[in-house]
Amino acid sequence: MGYVVQVPRRWIRRSVVRNRLRRLLREALRAVIREFDRDGVALPFAAVGIAWRAAPHEAIERVRLWDVLPHVRELLQRAREEC
Repeated sequence: MGYVVQVPRRWIRRSVVRNRLRRLLREALRAVIREFDRDGVALPFAAVGIAWRAAPHEAIERVRLWDVLPHVRELLQRAREEC
Protein backbone atom coordinates (compact mmCIF):
# COMPACT_ATOMS: atom_id res chain seq x y z
CA MET A 1 0.00 0.00 0.00
CA GLY A 2 1.30 3.44 -0.86
CA TYR A 3 0.77 6.57 1.16
CA VAL A 4 1.44 10.28 1.03
CA VAL A 5 1.67 12.55 4.07
CA GLN A 6 1.47 16.32 3.68
CA VAL A 7 2.07 19.03 6.26
CA PRO A 8 1.79 22.44 4.54
CA ARG A 9 4.47 25.04 5.15
CA ARG A 10 1.94 27.86 5.31
CA TRP A 11 0.34 26.28 8.42
CA ILE A 12 3.50 25.02 10.13
CA ARG A 13 6.41 27.38 9.51
CA ARG A 14 9.16 25.58 11.43
CA SER A 15 10.60 22.71 9.41
CA VAL A 16 11.56 20.74 12.52
CA VAL A 17 7.94 20.65 13.67
CA ARG A 18 6.67 19.96 10.14
CA ASN A 19 9.01 16.98 9.71
CA ARG A 20 8.11 15.63 13.15
CA LEU A 21 4.42 15.75 12.25
CA ARG A 22 5.12 13.94 8.99
CA ARG A 23 6.95 11.19 10.87
CA LEU A 24 4.12 10.90 13.40
CA LEU A 25 1.47 10.64 10.69
CA ARG A 26 3.46 8.05 8.73
CA GLU A 27 4.02 5.91 11.81
CA ALA A 28 0.34 6.18 12.81
CA LEU A 29 -0.65 5.11 9.30
CA ARG A 30 1.71 2.12 9.41
CA ALA A 31 0.38 1.08 12.83
CA VAL A 32 -3.26 1.26 11.72
CA ILE A 33 -2.56 -0.70 8.54
CA ARG A 34 -0.82 -3.39 10.62
CA GLU A 35 -3.86 -3.49 12.97
CA PHE A 36 -6.23 -3.97 10.04
CA ASP A 37 -4.01 -6.71 8.57
CA ARG A 38 -3.79 -8.48 11.91
CA ASP A 39 -7.60 -8.36 12.32
CA GLY A 40 -8.09 -9.74 8.81
CA VAL A 41 -9.74 -6.54 7.55
CA ALA A 42 -8.97 -5.89 3.90
CA LEU A 43 -8.52 -2.28 2.85
CA PRO A 44 -10.21 -1.69 -0.52
CA PHE A 45 -7.71 0.92 -1.69
CA ALA A 46 -4.08 0.80 -2.77
CA ALA A 47 -3.01 4.29 -1.72
CA VAL A 48 -3.78 6.74 1.06
CA GLY A 49 -3.14 10.48 1.31
CA ILE A 50 -3.19 12.30 4.63
CA ALA A 51 -2.87 16.07 5.05
CA TRP A 52 -2.43 17.91 8.34
CA ARG A 53 -5.36 20.33 8.61
CA ALA A 54 -5.22 21.48 12.24
CA ALA A 55 -5.10 25.09 13.27
CA PRO A 56 -1.55 26.44 13.37
CA HIS A 57 -1.95 27.97 16.83
CA GLU A 58 -2.40 24.62 18.55
CA ALA A 59 0.41 23.29 20.74
CA ILE A 60 1.83 21.20 17.91
CA GLU A 61 5.19 20.59 19.56
CA ARG A 62 3.40 18.51 22.22
CA VAL A 63 1.46 16.24 19.84
CA ARG A 64 2.34 12.59 20.39
CA LEU A 65 1.67 9.38 18.49
CA TRP A 66 -1.18 8.36 20.80
CA ASP A 67 -2.83 11.75 20.04
CA VAL A 68 -2.67 11.17 16.28
CA LEU A 69 -3.36 7.42 16.15
CA PRO A 70 -7.13 7.47 16.94
CA HIS A 71 -7.74 10.09 14.26
CA VAL A 72 -5.86 8.14 11.59
CA ARG A 73 -7.67 4.95 12.63
CA GLU A 74 -11.04 6.71 12.33
CA LEU A 75 -10.16 8.15 8.91
CA LEU A 76 -9.18 4.78 7.49
CA GLN A 77 -12.24 3.12 9.03
CA ARG A 78 -14.56 5.70 7.45
CA ALA A 79 -12.78 5.42 4.09
CA ARG A 80 -13.10 1.63 4.20
CA GLU A 81 -16.82 1.83 4.96
CA GLU A 82 -17.45 4.30 2.12
CA CYS A 83 -15.77 2.12 -0.52
